[in-house]
Amino acid sequence: MSRRSRLVVLKSSLLLLLAIFLLCISSSCTSTEQLRNQDIDHALKLSTEHAEKQDYRQAIEVLETALQKLHFEQKLQYNLGYLYMLSKDYQKATTSFALLVDAYPKHIGYRMAYAGALSLGGAVDQAITQWKTVLEIDAYHETAAMLLLQNLIQEQRFEEGYELARDMYYKQMFSKELLHMMAETERGTGRGDGTSYDALASAYE
Repeated sequence: MSRRSRLVVLKSSLLLLLAIFLLCISSSCTSTEQLRNQDIDHALKLSTEHAEKQDYRQAIEVLETALQKLHFEQKLQYNLGYLYMLSKDYQKATTSFALLVDAYPKHIGYRMAYAGALSLGGAVDQAITQWKTVLEIDAYHETAAMLLLQNLIQEQRFEEGYELARDMYYKQMFSKELLHMMAETERGTGRGDGTSYDALASAYE
């Protein structure tokens, strides 16, 4: 066999070995991903069963154990944060949702959950910042706007609340609750007694 022929055979053998190697890697990745998905599904199913029985401690333990093995998985992390909220452990809920916000900063649902945990945990100023960020992403997110308005009134930041309430009204985010809060911000800013807005709220269906 000539030197050139040997080189051709060698190259062919190397290409074959490389193809086999890549196939093995691909199969391994697929197998690993399948096992990971099975672990996720099992943890979600088991934690849901415990949560339905209001055994939140056991449900939390299932997800914490799964996350120790998988390190980070968004569905498990979100459900864990939600379970912390149900068990009124708002500090841990905040930490859990913060991880999701860091990983997915434009995800409105995760940021809403984070803001909610902050608000319920008493960190209202931080919650306000998060509601505002949601509105920067989606200026017409009515739920975020309403929760922001509630927190502003709670903190007696009536000027900000008044401007937000007017903006919501002009964006046609009409509701009986909004009208009552417009009355409250009007009183809080000293612009009026709020009776006209309260009257509108009473007539609102």
